[in-house]
Amino acid sequence: IDEFVTGENARASADMSSAYSPAKVRRTLALDKKAKTATVTDEISCSQEDTVYWFGHTPAEVVILKDGKTAVLSMDGVSLKVESVGDGQLYLTDAAPFPSSPEVPGQDENRGIRKLAIKAEGKSAYTISVKFMPYID
Repeated sequence: IDEFVTGENARASADMSSAYSPAKVRRTLALDKKAKTATVTDEISCSQEDTVYWFGHTPAEVVILKDGKTAVLSMDGVSLKVESVGDGQLYLTDAAPFPSSPEVPGQDENRGIRKLAIKAEGKSAYTISVKFMPYID
């Protein structure tokens, strides 16, 4: 962690590039206590045009709104609003590895888990930013 700020607008940032080489990746987690939001932001720089993904695994029921930028996750009578406020659109898929991913012996089958995802493509630099907040219908 190379940045850590406390208070009403707390945040922490880390350079995660070593896990995503050759891309450069910086992740920031931000909490806004007054607005009651948590935001995960990934700033990604690739050496050339590339496709990037963001995944959030959940057992919750997921409804993606028509705008493609907002989803509502519901479970046990509680709902959470998720907004993609950066590059890419939200979509829902099975919580399974890509067909091109290596097979991992003993990997969990993720029964009952779905993957809320963002796919962004056609550029070499992206900001994937996902905001989480309480949802009251």
